[in-house]
Amino acid sequence: MESHPLNDYVSGSPGFKADIWYNAAGDCIEYVGANEAYVGDRIDGTITIFRSLVDNRPIGFMVKGIQAILDSMDADDIVVKSVETQAPMRLVRVDVLLAVAAGRGISEPGGIRRARQYPEFLRFLPQVGDTSVEVPELAEA
Repeated sequence: MESHPLNDYVSGSPGFKADIWYNAAGDCIEYVGANEAYVGDRIDGTITIFRSLVDNRPIGFMVKGIQAILDSMDADDIVVKSVETQAPMRLVRVDVLLAVAAGRGISEPGGIRRARQYPEFLRFLPQVGDTSVEVPELAEA
């Protein structure tokens, strides 16, 4: 059997690992907890739930506008230096961000009507626990 041409560039065992990460280009945090196809179900302007295409169960989420959320939290005291780049970063607990994002969504117009979807979103709090994510510190304008 012929080997794949990229095999020389990949190490480790194949597999899926649920992980949470900050997407700087989209200023969002994303989490996918299952290795399957999904579709985004937008709750509001901040939160999207990722639903399995297999059985429609929630398997992840995306929270947009992370810099604005951090600014609303007055998160200046949580700046650290990145281990890799030494750039200033905010090391932020994801469970706190999720709770603040849900609170912001409820305060938006029509938020109370959408609130019935938040328990499903907030069920991810125990899964991510006190996981922290590095978010780049924006330069002062």
